[in-house]
Amino acid sequence: MKRLSLQWRITLMSVLLIGITCVAMNLLLCSSGVYYMDTIADSLQGGGTVILNDSGAASFDPQLIAPNEELTIVVDGVQGRFRTTNWYITAAVTLLSGILAYFVSGRALKPLRSFASQVEQVQLNNLADMRIDEDTISEFRQLSRSFNQMLERLNNAFSAQRQFTGNAAHELRTPLALMQAQLELFSAEHPDVRPETAEFLTLLREQTERLTQMTKTLLEMSNLQQVARNEQLQLAPMVEEIFTDLASLAEKRSITLEAEGDAALTGSDAYAEMTRAQRLDAAVAQLQQLAEEGLVSARSLHVDEENGMVSFAYSCGALGGVLVEDPDEENTPFAPSELPAVDLHEMSNAPQGDLGSAMIYYAFDNTVNSSRYPYYSYMKGFWTAMGLHTRIDTTVTVSDLKRMNDYGLCILSAHGSYYTYTSGFLFKQTRTEPVILLTEESDFYKDLYYGIDLLTHRVIKINGLYCITPSFFQAAYRGGQLKDTVVLSETCEFLGVSGSLDTSMADALLAGGAKAVAGYVNNVYTVYSRSMLWDTVNHLILGQTLQESVQHSMDTYGADDLVWYNAQGGKRPHAAAAYPLLFGDVGVRLIEPNAAPVPQEVQQAA
Repeated sequence: MKRLSLQWRITLMSVLLIGITCVAMNLLLCSSGVYYMDTIADSLQGGGTVILNDSGAASFDPQLIAPNEELTIVVDGVQGRFRTTNWYITAAVTLLSGILAYFVSGRALKPLRSFASQVEQVQLNNLADMRIDEDTISEFRQLSRSFNQMLERLNNAFSAQRQFTGNAAHELRTPLALMQAQLELFSAEHPDVRPETAEFLTLLREQTERLTQMTKTLLEMSNLQQVARNEQLQLAPMVEEIFTDLASLAEKRSITLEAEGDAALTGSDAYAEMTRAQRLDAAVAQLQQLAEEGLVSARSLHVDEENGMVSFAYSCGALGGVLVEDPDEENTPFAPSELPAVDLHEMSNAPQGDLGSAMIYYAFDNTVNSSRYPYYSYMKGFWTAMGLHTRIDTTVTVSDLKRMNDYGLCILSAHGSYYTYTSGFLFKQTRTEPVILLTEESDFYKDLYYGIDLLTHRVIKINGLYCITPSFFQAAYRGGQLKDTVVLSETCEFLGVSGSLDTSMADALLAGGAKAVAGYVNNVYTVYSRSMLWDTVNHLILGQTLQESVQHSMDTYGADDLVWYNAQGGKRPHAAAAYPLLFGDVGVRLIEPNAAPVPQEVQQAA
């Protein structure tokens, strides 16, 4: 009973009450009806006997009966039918009343659901701005008012806590910095101290550094480092304070500290009020200025207006990106360190021209709000600039995967699994094979549209989402429609698991005409597969074969993802290493050597 919702409790209580009332009324009606039936029969007088039963009354003519002749009417079965009919009516009324009570109670509890949805939006960082609507029915008005008062008290308590923590951390930071500087200076000026003194100085430096880190953590927790987005932060007072702290150290080292100008940082409210197009223009303008200064490669600038992103590469080759979405949205910042740097000098020598088309089937959750998306968006822009015209499909459907033959390179960036499911109706059987999980939700009309694929288990449903099995590709490209397409898969367990290597997915694609297929065994770390993809396609653009490109990636990042993981200092690796395998024509190239355009420097030499 405790696990039932309030709506169901009200419904069951209403049904119980109505049922008891109907039963009581039924018993009363039955007893009174039978009693009066018997009374009527006893009051009838006449000659002869007539029996009225379920099959109908015995025929008789009342005119043939003498006036003084005694008549007896026996009613057989009518009372039973009367009771049965009453019980049917009772059950119907109870059932209809229960249905009506369910919907009426749901309507009555709508303010409670609204209250719950508002409460779910309350977070630690919005206590000051979050208030529950008090314009509601009288039963919830006092509850909303009390909840708002509680939020205000909590906000005041947290503010006081943050204020104290911030003040303490801010006051401790300056003396700790001076202590740290003095210790460093003393150690530099007295290198020949006794071992005991050197050990003591080392201990002091370590503990001072520890206190500094603790102070920094406290200051970050207090949120005092943040300023209002509509304010300007003057940098001159901060620089003056820093100069004061470093004055003694600078004097001992004969260093003169000077500051020119009066710089200020502007809050981001102005940015928040800008339109998406204005943000893109501002980002491009700033990046172009950095390109003029030589900090950013001008050639690498790419504007993705559709997804609101500007991608670029630093002069050193490291990747960067600017998201221009609303700063209040939960977009994970683009971290260029997770994509390896590109040798821009090497890429500048790549064959210039049309390298064909590519499609990234991006089927991860949250699409553009995912932390994965910016990397693929940058890849798309970079490869397009190099001559490989690349697109991203962020809403991958079953129908989309039937058009892979439109592209020379298809990249499957989605979740995958080595999945066990039951198929068949009369003769059920259990299958275990690789599947590719899509983000397309199923509904009645889609089920009808994909009916044949669902019945033949080319497509299955997991948690309401469509998934692709190997037989899907075999049926979709029967006759070799994929032509010379190269398929690169990042999905986990695309080729099964270590104890059960399954090449059915690769075999189906090759049977459909794919030139070559590459995928992973076991669950693969995302960063590893993404780096491998980035490096592999870049070397395909440079004119290398698929085997050479994958081998270069393995030499760079490791033969499997555990080699890469351990190199990053990982402490909890997964159970089985994921490693790539190639099938088909591993010597395939995006551009054949004899079809490559003559490099510019060769033309100039000629």
